[in-house]
Amino acid sequence: MNNLVWNDGLSVGVDSIDADHKKLLSLIAELSEAIASGHANEVLENIFLQLEKYVVIHFTREEALMRKCNYPDLENHIKQHQAFIKKVPELKNKLLTADSIKVSQEVNLFLYNWLMNHIVDEDLNFAQQVYEYGLSDNKQDKSSLLRCVIDWLSRYFTLNIRLAITAIFPILALFGLSFFILWNSSKEYLGIQSVLDFNPIVNQINVVTHQLQMERGLSMAYLGANNNNFHVELIKQREITDQVINSFKQKLNTFGKHMTNEEMLEHFIQSRKYFYRLAEQRKLIDLSEGSDSTFRFYSGFIAELLAIPETATHYKMSSKMAHNIDAFGAIINLKEALGLERALGVLAFEQGYLSKKQLHDFILLLGQQVKFKQDFLHAATPQKKSWLALDCDQDKIHSMEQEIYLSNENKLITNDGQHWFELLTCQIDELKALSDLLMDDLDVQASTKTHHYKYQLYFIIIVLSSILVLTLFLFWLLRRSIIFPIRHLTHAIHDLAFGNKKIQINEKYAHDELGELLESYEKCRRRLLQAEISSTIDFSRLGVELEYNTSKKEYYEKLSSIDPLTGTFNRRKLNALADIEISRLSRFNRPLSLMMLDIDHFKKINDSYGHAIGDDVLIEFCQICQQHVRNIDFVARIGGEEFVVLMPETDLKQAYILAERIRAAIDEHTVIVDDEAIRFTVSIGVAEWSSSGCKYFDDLLECADQRLYAAKQIGRNRVI
Repeated sequence: MNNLVWNDGLSVGVDSIDADHKKLLSLIAELSEAIASGHANEVLENIFLQLEKYVVIHFTREEALMRKCNYPDLENHIKQHQAFIKKVPELKNKLLTADSIKVSQEVNLFLYNWLMNHIVDEDLNFAQQVYEYGLSDNKQDKSSLLRCVIDWLSRYFTLNIRLAITAIFPILALFGLSFFILWNSSKEYLGIQSVLDFNPIVNQINVVTHQLQMERGLSMAYLGANNNNFHVELIKQREITDQVINSFKQKLNTFGKHMTNEEMLEHFIQSRKYFYRLAEQRKLIDLSEGSDSTFRFYSGFIAELLAIPETATHYKMSSKMAHNIDAFGAIINLKEALGLERALGVLAFEQGYLSKKQLHDFILLLGQQVKFKQDFLHAATPQKKSWLALDCDQDKIHSMEQEIYLSNENKLITNDGQHWFELLTCQIDELKALSDLLMDDLDVQASTKTHHYKYQLYFIIIVLSSILVLTLFLFWLLRRSIIFPIRHLTHAIHDLAFGNKKIQINEKYAHDELGELLESYEKCRRRLLQAEISSTIDFSRLGVELEYNTSKKEYYEKLSSIDPLTGTFNRRKLNALADIEISRLSRFNRPLSLMMLDIDHFKKINDSYGHAIGDDVLIEFCQICQQHVRNIDFVARIGGEEFVVLMPETDLKQAYILAERIRAAIDEHTVIVDDEAIRFTVSIGVAEWSSSGCKYFDDLLECADQRLYAAKQIGRNRVI
């Protein structure tokens, strides 16, 4: 047979491993040439010894390399190595005892197949890992950063995932941008929504503070008057104030969920304290005591309530709404300043003077009003600025303010406190109407803005959902146009690797890399079909010649080694087999036994029934022996009725048991000839190589022959 030669495509990238493979290939090729040349068993055995030795060296080197690169299938690889190491002695024994050239060639072909499978199916599997760990002898070019990234993606992400990343990344970027827009919008939306939720509180506080301002003014007028002119109005006002306060208290639990910051919560807590102290302060007023404490109490109470709406400026909202809230804050502060002015003014007119501190506070209030008006004009829209043109008698108010400004404790004020109270109340009521208008306008703006943000949110969600659905659909189309053809091609190549050349890919693709890949597969399939047909023709021709030559050679070999009558080995073949076994047992110290058999009174059978019947007896005798011996035992005919059984791996005791079993089977056997039963017996001599002190095979034969003779002498039909 033609010897295989090394192909660089079998290289695993490690010079030492490749050198081992080349050495093993050369040994198998040498064995092939020795078989073809008909060399003696000593030559074949020497080649096998080298093969056994080098296989162990190669496996040891290979396993060490696998451990260095943490090869995951190492344990399975080691098991395969151990299995082959155990297989080698069996192959050698089969080769050395082969009775035909065909068996020898089968052994040689098995070794070739093993080596190719070992390299292709096993060693090339870990070649990539050897390369990755830098243990390969092949030069590794330094790759650019971009190339490293591409290799990393190709190694750790499937094509499906890479396609998904390509499709999803723009979506994620779009979602991120949309999320940023929505996040900013949501903050403003939440701020506006909080304003909407907070507006009822502000309205309620505006009502409560307005009534408290009225009660404060009447209380100061009552305390400053020498009569009870303001008492009736004060009592009525207290009832009105209590009504709005009770309504406000009932809503405090609802208002609690809108307390979005600690500052707001603190003002609510302080306001509650003033509610509880209101009754005590009224008692002092009824006793005409504590004008200063009354002024401070109501002013502090109102200041705490008015501080609550100012916390709404912490919410994120549009500039227009923020200006509207600033304008509202300026108005309610202006209203409170007018309320304080009304209270101090009515006190001044009723008692005829103001103390230095009260006069100082009065003058400060006039300055604060100017500031609050400027704040309003700065924050309010043009159409709201006209509201500062109040309908009340401004000249009269300024005149009375001038009188209070010029007063002191020694100069009495002569104007009417009732008229002052009515003029300031008119101004305060107009500002109350303006603050209500600002709150209504703020509600409208907030509602409009919240609807705008809702529609914007719905629009973005619809657009993003549409883009997502469209992208997923395009990804599905892209996947089908790439993954499915590749999967089809992969299955076809897999089947082609295992010999299935029937799969044709007839689909047409664009003239791109995928189309060229499918075209290359079809070319490869057709070339393999052509090669297979050519090989079939060549092998058919060679097969006929080989079959003829092999059968002819086997026929002559059989004639030279087989007894033609019984089909057992002859004396020449027995000697060759014995040399092999003696050589093996001398190396491995294994037992070897031999039995010599002789049919008792065989000459009498020939004389009585003829030589033809005698031949039948010999044939049946050999058949019985073959039935009882093992596959590794050898039965040979060395004389007319003398036979030998060579028993490897058998000691004297085991050989005796087998011989006794054969003797008993012969003793019970009957040969039927012309309705006549012929019975015969056998005498057996058994000897073991080690116990007999033999040096040569002839010594072992001589020992067994002597014991056979002893069995004949003491009565035949026995084993010695």
